[in-house]
Parts: sequence; structure tokens; C-alpha cells
Amino acid sequence: MSGLKKTSDWRQWERVQPIEGIESQVSIRLEADDRYYELAHITDVSHFGAGLRISEALPAGTLARLIMHVEDEKYTVRGNVRWCRSHVTEDQVPQYQIGMSFDPQDMKNNMQFFAVLGRYCYNY
Repeated sequence: MSGLKKTSDWRQWERVQPIEGIESQVSIRLEADDRYYELAHITDVSHFGAGLRISEALPAGTLARLIMHVEDEKYTVRGNVRWCRSHVTEDQVPQYQIGMSFDPQDMKNNMQFFAVLGRYCYNY
């Protein structure tokens, strides 16, 4: 499985990128602080975390969940925000790029989430 391949950069495990237009095939929401945040884009994902673009800033350390609906199934991973940076799109829309690490104590759900989302990713 390519998602378990070690990389030579600072990340311990390879990340894959979702295909363009994934939003029309998969519904993914980010929940933190008892509310949902608009998820603009998933930039990459691995068994251990994800890069996300959202509409509002979230401080590092914030506990969060990614909830994915594919057909009639629901998949959830828990984790925390590792970092948050401002980002401006090509259309000059302000967004925030965040790095989310998944809970290492919940590898079953992490691997299941990655495997399902991996169907909609490049290089998987």
C-alpha cells in the first residue's frame, strides 16, 4: 500500500493528494469547538494526518474531527490542529491552511478513513 511508504522529507509517511473535484463525490466536514468549519479543500492526507484549507483560523492544539460521508457510510477521525497559516487563493479569497494530526491511539479509524478517502486520491 503506497500510503505506508516512508519518505525522505520531514514527514514520516507519504501523503497523497485528493483528485480535483472530490467535493462533488465525497462530503467532508471539519468539527472543532462544538461547531462546523467550512472546509474549502483537502490538500493531502496520510494515515496520520491531513492538510486542509478552511475559511477561519483555528489555533494550534485545537481538538478536531474530520467527518466524511461516502454514499450511505460515515467515517470519522479525531485529532488536533498542529499549525495554522493564512493563505490567499488565486481569486484573492482569504483562507487558512492547517495541518491536522490524527489521534495515534485510534489507528483503526485512521486507516479506515485513509483507505476510503484514498479511492479519491492521486498516487494511491
